[in-house]
Amino acid sequence: MVSISTGRQGGAVKIVIYAQEGWGKSSFASLFPDPLTIDTEGSTKHLDIRRIDQVPKSYPQFLDILSFVEATRPCKTLIIDTADWLEALMIQDLCAQRGWDGIECKDYGKGYVYLEEMFGKLLNRLEDLVQSGINVVMCAHAVTKTFTNPTESGSWDRYELKLQKKDCAKLKEWADVVLFGRFRDVVMAVDKEGKKLKAKGGEVRVMHTIRTAAWDAKSRFDLSPEIVFEKGILPAEIAGILQGTPAPDVKQPDSIPEPQPVIAEPKAEAPASESAPAEETAKAEDAWRDGVDTRLLQLMDSNFLTEEAIREAVSRKGWFPKETPISKYPQDFVDQMLIAHWQPMVDFIKAQGLDLPF
Repeated sequence: MVSISTGRQGGAVKIVIYAQEGWGKSSFASLFPDPLTIDTEGSTKHLDIRRIDQVPKSYPQFLDILSFVEATRPCKTLIIDTADWLEALMIQDLCAQRGWDGIECKDYGKGYVYLEEMFGKLLNRLEDLVQSGINVVMCAHAVTKTFTNPTESGSWDRYELKLQKKDCAKLKEWADVVLFGRFRDVVMAVDKEGKKLKAKGGEVRVMHTIRTAAWDAKSRFDLSPEIVFEKGILPAEIAGILQGTPAPDVKQPDSIPEPQPVIAEPKAEAPASESAPAEETAKAEDAWRDGVDTRLLQLMDSNFLTEEAIREAVSRKGWFPKETPISKYPQDFVDQMLIAHWQPMVDFIKAQGLDLPF
């Protein structure tokens, strides 16, 4: 019998976490409800987590462990740490079964086709676990690869999952959420003009939930584009989507935009004399508009918001100092935090009384 339903069904979640080295993938995953880790690379022995004692040395050993989990259901969240080491076990087993010296030796890339089939069968088994109410988390390492956009000219480096291309695509399609974790690096100006810059390793850990030119990410839930991860604390937004736990009563820290060198605005010139042409005075007053995204200018004009109101609101949210000109805001901040969330920004400005002319 065929049935039809509407609305959200809920249930367990499929999450992929990949990040820069040392970001804390394993520690982050261990904060999920009632977790159990299958450590495929033996890298979690110094962490205080709940794990399967046996580190699988082959793919059949891993499948035996998975069968144990399927039969006993000993957790609410199963963590596989990491997907790329598990893929290496798959390749090892595939070559042993077929008598290959390596997966590359099979003509016309058929070895990778067989690997994709094996990887797909694993995802089907994990899907059964999810349907039974167990969250599944796949951790993976990040790697930088050159990306060529078929709709644009040129290519650039970006972060991707450290998996074979076909497996990477299949895993991203399967997942409900793909999180990319990285450290927030700080760039500081070391001269008065702001031309000489120095980078300092960031201490803030952030995770991204939407794709950009620099990394892959996605979410089938209404998550913020960027979420701050304080070590040892499961972010409220992530907790809220997980099967088996309510969202903690903790306020998620405001997303911290990409820090940029702060260059002081030029000192205001002496007021124009009464004899100065009105056109020059008006031009000077609108000088701040130079270099500002035209879409943002149109939104500001349509809501009768001044430059002062925007800079004050951005400052009160703790994103940039008030003296930072709008033209110095990084483009991803303008796109994701201002334009994409324009109405909440307008509401905040009005609530703060920043739209008043006095």
